[in-house]
Amino acid sequence: MSISDSNICALRRLLLCPLLLLFSFAHAYRALTVAEPDLPLPELVLRLKPLTVDELWLEADSWRALLTAKIEQVSAAEIAIFRKNQAIDEAQGAFDNVEEARQQLGDARQAPAKVD
Repeated sequence: MSISDSNICALRRLLLCPLLLLFSFAHAYRALTVAEPDLPLPELVLRLKPLTVDELWLEADSWRALLTAKIEQVSAAEIAIFRKNQAIDEAQGAFDNVEEARQQLGDARQAPAKVD
């Protein structure tokens, strides 16, 4: 029994169709719950219930990406605070040195001059 060209084409379509559907699904579905990160938990649960496993994975990935972005923002703010605190500490040290030098100068001016 030989396979005709039309049968081969039909077989290819049959094998490729699920892959094409999967590929189009991955690009067509967009996470919905991430658009409202302040959504109350009970409402979030209700919105997630009807989703398929694949949709839930996409939602979870989107939430992870949102969390990563927020962590990066917090880390950047903490680094900025750390650097400002370092600059403040350095300025305070310089100020303390100036104050100490003023005190020593004042003490030197008040001390009687020694004659050798």
